[in-house]
Amino acid sequence: MTAALALAQCLRAAPSEAELAHLSRLTPGDWERLVQLAFDQELAPLLHARLRATPLHALLPPATAQELTRAYLDAGAAGMRWQHQLSRLLKQLQSANLRALVLGDAVLALAVYGNAALHSPHSLELLVREADLDAVAACLLAAGYCVDPGGGALERAAAGSFISLKDGAIPVGVHTQLLAPDAPFRVASAEIWAQATTALLDTLEATVLPPETLLLELCMRGVPALPSNGLRLCFDLAQVVTRYAAELDWEQLVARARDWQAGDAVWLALSLARDVAGAAVPEAALAQLAPDAVGTAAVVRAREQLLELPLPALAALETLDSGVVDETLLALSPESLLIGCLRGRWDPAAWDIARSGMPASAPEWELWARSAVRAGVAPLLATVLRYHPEVPVAVIAAWRRYYVWHLRRNSGSLRELARLLRALHDAGISTLLLKGAALGVAVYGNVGLRPMGDIDLLVQREDAARALALLETLDYAVVGAETRPGATLEYENEVALMHTRKPELAVVELHWGLLDSPHYQRTLDMDWFWRTAQPLAFEGASTLMLGPEAQLLHLCAHLMLHHGGASGHLQWYHDIAEVLVAYRDALDWEALLASAAANDLVLPLQRVLPVVWDCWQLEPPVGVRAALAALQASAKEAQLFGQLTVPARPVAQRFFTDLASMPGWRQRWAYAWENIFPAPAYMRDRYRVAHPLLLPFAYLWRWVRGLASILGRRG
Repeated sequence: MTAALALAQCLRAAPSEAELAHLSRLTPGDWERLVQLAFDQELAPLLHARLRATPLHALLPPATAQELTRAYLDAGAAGMRWQHQLSRLLKQLQSANLRALVLGDAVLALAVYGNAALHSPHSLELLVREADLDAVAACLLAAGYCVDPGGGALERAAAGSFISLKDGAIPVGVHTQLLAPDAPFRVASAEIWAQATTALLDTLEATVLPPETLLLELCMRGVPALPSNGLRLCFDLAQVVTRYAAELDWEQLVARARDWQAGDAVWLALSLARDVAGAAVPEAALAQLAPDAVGTAAVVRAREQLLELPLPALAALETLDSGVVDETLLALSPESLLIGCLRGRWDPAAWDIARSGMPASAPEWELWARSAVRAGVAPLLATVLRYHPEVPVAVIAAWRRYYVWHLRRNSGSLRELARLLRALHDAGISTLLLKGAALGVAVYGNVGLRPMGDIDLLVQREDAARALALLETLDYAVVGAETRPGATLEYENEVALMHTRKPELAVVELHWGLLDSPHYQRTLDMDWFWRTAQPLAFEGASTLMLGPEAQLLHLCAHLMLHHGGASGHLQWYHDIAEVLVAYRDALDWEALLASAAANDLVLPLQRVLPVVWDCWQLEPPVGVRAALAALQASAKEAQLFGQLTVPARPVAQRFFTDLASMPGWRQRWAYAWENIFPAPAYMRDRYRVAHPLLLPFAYLWRWVRGLASILGRRG
């Protein structure tokens, strides 16, 4: 007996005597595999409830029984949260005189199973009329939701997808059609509304589908995803049939299935539900829907596939960004599978090329998923690959959760940033948004697709002190102490600030220079970067972002001079590819190359752009490659480039490189003094000095580490 077959027998509402006899002979190892499969199929809470009603519960190994109980209790707690979210959402829509029809798993949990713990939805799905779509979207935005432009949080296409900024809340999908427009079925929205009925959901009367349409929806939505969701689908269908046994009009269901050109899908799903889950589907209804004589063989094949052990689910989301990764996937190569899939953002044919190298086993897929997270491109892949059946559902689900987390966090952080921008604008301080935040808004068009550890905001050097003081009045505090008061503004190009009351928001890095090397702080033509900037608006605030040429120059320079061309972080290279695609018709290559030469940034362009062109297959205009290769870096740039791109630069080397880049001996002496003898406040913060008497030892430790670094060991 396979684990899947044993699980199916355990999940039946009333297992037969023969089935109970078979199940009673399972070993502890068999039970562990069965329960693991239940977790993989998101059936663990239902398995707990069904086993509690049979003598089989006493046969479970104690640790396995505890796992199931914990899963049931966790699902119940999550159910209370999403029930409250749904109730609040429906009340808000009703108060605005907007009607919404509740779809999907929420109805199954509350109206069919009658227990929110037994069917946890991944999203709350609502059907609204086309004429009400804008009003519903406005209501959601006013209630603290953010738009999900890619719809990547949902498994099927939606007219609008929204993510609540509140932790623990689940996405909301707002549909104007019951099924995606490209579905092979013909369902008229007007007909759905005409058939709608009401049900009590969490003490609130809501508009829902009638039993016949609910069954049809489950079949049409579930069959294309067989066998990955097959067990769940079979038992959902069986539960609907049981719950509405006295109400179901099977003749009406058959007629509707034919009208919607869904007869084959409905027949297959209901046949499997009858065979696998024991659903009481009338034989007459199946006979009217059966396509032809080969139908029975089709069900047999589907049943065999369904009851084979599927790929296990991935590890918990929080573990994806740790552990082993596949370094070959992170390699900068035109043959890279990850890069091939990323090219699918604008070249669908790239997926066909990458398909042949897809993993063949569950451990390989998990390694693949981890590598995508480590490379910073998991949210992108969640949207690029979500409709490809070759990718296991567990992989897409894990990436999708990662995507939703970033969308929620980034949207909340950008709303807060909009508040800061308005305050800075009112104070007469010009601002320019850099890197990930600007790219997420203007280039990716979806801030959830571009993970960002912080938000980089540029101001004019002469405004830096005022901007810093203003942000500190808006609940922000500088992260860490200065070597001495005022040293950051004098020698650095940025300062990090964290919200004092909302640590979950992204750190804001206030910049007054684009690169941290003293040479570039002094010589970069900042007027050109500001003069060529473009307007950027979001969340009711206005700022600037770098123009296409300046954007490419800064991204290449930052990648090489700050990160040494970190090849494993594909996200930074893909940023450049996205900019090349977004501005392919607007880029002034002559101006870009001239600015690179004028700003001593020739080598970053020469090292990065050919790699992106080749790996992402984005050939530049004729003559650009040759013109870039012909540029000559100055002697000073060549020297600095060699110093700044050394892998794992020791502390001493970083110190002496910055010291040599300063214009005069007085500045060098002041910089050296405050780094060798920093202020006590800095030492206490930097070395976690708990007692004043330990402070001299902290200085001694700093000097010893610096000397060790000078002698060639890592500082």
